[in-house]
Amino acid sequence: MNLVASSGAVNSSVSSDNPINPNAGGQVLFFRDVSLGLSESKLRFRLIHSWEARNPYTKVLIGQEMLLIDEEGTAIQGFIPAGRVGTFKLIAGSVYELTNFFGSRNKEQYPVADHIAIVTFTWNTDLSVLENPPVLIPEDRFRFHSLNDFRANCDSKGGLYDYVGHMRLLNGQTLTDHTVLDEVDIT
Repeated sequence: MNLVASSGAVNSSVSSDNPINPNAGGQVLFFRDVSLGLSESKLRFRLIHSWEARNPYTKVLIGQEMLLIDEEGTAIQGFIPAGRVGTFKLIAGSVYELTNFFGSRNKEQYPVADHIAIVTFTWNTDLSVLENPPVLIPEDRFRFHSLNDFRANCDSKGGLYDYVGHMRLLNGQTLTDHTVLDEVDIT
């Protein structure tokens, strides 16, 4: 059963109420509750970005990698194996509901998201687009790192950071010099 807000169906987003079996079907599972192994739970998320994963030497397609975000703002990596690529029509920015997935162990080197698991699509994964989602899901997620964080992360084979540039407030101060924003300064 696909839930679409325009049909009048409302499903409140709750984490699993069953602590013994958090993967029990019928409830919307937050990314913070995704664990390793098979799950019949529903996930509701926005696709931030997707890209092909290829073997760097042979250029053979490994699968499709994705960055997903849920209504709590938690990001997780998604993966569609090569044999299933093209099965799902995914558009960045769209909101989806998914059931039946496998929680794979996240990569130790260069993880895409800070989570123990990756949401891997399986042969029986059911995916539907939500045209009018019943809840707001953020469009993106940003984390700010200092230059010291960048330096400490060099050659660690951990998470990769994107460099945006130097950010300044409109009044000319840097973000680190002016930690509390006053409403008068913002206008």
